[in-house]
Amino acid sequence: MSEEWQHGNIVSQIGKWAWILGFINGLIELIYGIYWLVVEISLTLSYGGYFGISFVSFGTIFYIIGAIIMIFISLFIIRQKFSKKCAEKDWDALLDWTLNLGGLR
Repeated sequence: MSEEWQHGNIVSQIGKWAWILGFINGLIELIYGIYWLVVEISLTLSYGGYFGISFVSFGTIFYIIGAIIMIFISLFIIRQKFSKKCAEKDWDALLDWTLNLGGLR
């Protein structure tokens, strides 16, 4: 009987490239957030200068911050601690892997 799990090759390939999906999502969100920030700043400069109205919202800034966090998590957590283990087919390490956040596990 084989030691290898039946779907081990498929899961290994999907897991090896899983970080790329988060990275691409973060890049798209970053570009989208920067685009809307530029639009909001141009609206503020064109109309706000006359009426004192600011079109720049904190939602757009938080969108950009969220995109940067998504890119960071994809590169430094998912890629390092998940995708490399999937590529190596180290299923026991994946089973025991947890992310410690202070007192939470």
